[in-house]
This record gives sequence, structure tokens and C-alpha cells, in this order.
Amino acid sequence: MNPRTAGLLLFVSLISPSTAANVLVNGEFEDPVFVLNGSFQSFASIPGWDPFGSAVAVYLSKPGHGIGTWPNGGAEGSSQFADVGNAPNTGIQQTFTLGSELVAPTLSWFDATSDRVASGLITVSSYVVTLRNGSDQVLVSQSYGTDSKVWTQRSLPGIPTLAAGTYTLSFEATSGERQKDLLLDSVSLIPEPGSTLLLGLGSALLLRRRRA
Repeated sequence: MNPRTAGLLLFVSLISPSTAANVLVNGEFEDPVFVLNGSFQSFASIPGWDPFGSAVAVYLSKPGHGIGTWPNGGAEGSSQFADVGNAPNTGIQQTFTLGSELVAPTLSWFDATSDRVASGLITVSSYVVTLRNGSDQVLVSQSYGTDSKVWTQRSLPGIPTLAAGTYTLSFEATSGERQKDLLLDSVSLIPEPGSTLLLGLGSALLLRRRRA
């Protein structure tokens, strides 16, 4: 590899992290920070997120919520996370606007629940993740389930390149009564790193050819 090509690769590797910023707001559920009063606190809305369906609030939790053993803080090492609940047609959503297309986006998050097992209590916490465009058309949707008190990373496959426009991402609980609450943390939507690198490299090589 000649020095110029090596320099281009280094340049792309340096700029790619800045182009892969999370397009979602408050994906770690750290805003607002609240003083623990009991086991959780509910909000009509929080920055970036709103309830939908039969939900009346967005819940932020800290260790100690409910009965049983719950995750010791958030997935990213903080103390707060979202408690979506377990009732069908209850969830949280975020509407975001892209000023330019998002190439090969990757949506990832962490889920968890408690380890509480009691008579009549189903251990699985199930939910659906859905991405819609500005016309309310479903672009991709998939069901998930968790039965672990340990934070587990998930992802939503099959997301196409998103053109400039408005989109809504939602997490809807589907478990129902006598099942455990869905906990969410570290929700992130970014361009796929490999695609970002290739796009950056292609632009750099094209610029080099024009200068040659």
C-alpha cells in the first residue's frame, strides 16, 4: 500500500465515527435525571420519547423497582432505564427527522426484566419493535421476548436505507397481565459502520482522482 492510500484510509477511519452519530434523542434515558423516590418515577413525556396507546406516562426506573432481582443500573453503566410495562397497546415512541439519507442503518438496544417467578406469573416479557415512515407505513417490524434480568443487546434487521424525511420508532409491550415489565436502554440508530467507511473511502478516492 502506497503512502497516499494509507493516508486516505487513516483519514476515513478518523472521520467515520463522527458520521455515525445516533440520530435518536435520549436513547439512554438519562434525561431528566431524578432523585430516587421509591422505585421509579413516571413522566408524561421525556426528551425524545412519548407514550402511546393506553400508556399515560413514560417510566424511568432505577435499581430496586418492583419485586425480585432487577438489573443493577442501566445497560451503559448508568442508573436509569425505561420501564415500558407489560400491557398490550402500551409503549413508547420517538419521531425523528432525517435531513439526508441514512445508509444501511443499524438499530440496536438492550432489553431486560426481573427474575421474579411466582404462581401464575409468566416469565417472558414480550414486545414489538416497529419503524414507520412519515406516511405511517410500516417499514420493518419484529417481535422480541426477554426472560433475563441481565441486559441483552438486540437489533432490528432488514432496515432499508432511509431517505430524508420523518420516521417513527416504537416499542410496544405485548405481554399482558401476570407477565413481567419490559425494560429498555441504550437505543441507537446509526449508519452501518462498514457502509460509512466504504462511502468515505469512495469519496476520498474520487477526490484524489480529480486532483490527479
